[in-house]
Amino acid sequence: MSMRTRLAIVLATVMIGPLLAAWAAIGVVVPRANRAVADDGADRGAAAAAFGLADRCRSVGESARTTAQRLATELVARGTATGPLTAAVARAAADDLARRLVR
Repeated sequence: MSMRTRLAIVLATVMIGPLLAAWAAIGVVVPRANRAVADDGADRGAAAAAFGLADRCRSVGESARTTAQRLATELVARGTATGPLTAAVARAAADDLARRLVR
């Protein structure tokens, strides 16, 4: 065997290890890291949406409670809280309340 052939065999042997390691890093490790980052991003997005919906639901609940309290106050002020509560009386009180809130 000539010196060139031996040198080529040694260099090829020495270079195969780093090339395989680079191939493994690019082909296996990088996609796993990208997948992990994407999963974390999706989890953050889902958490943000859940908190936003929870806040909106809480706000709607508070608005409903406030409206019910104002409606009850309006009915007491009209003197109909002790009498029969009909749909017409409640609707009229709610309309009056809505007009006052818009102003």
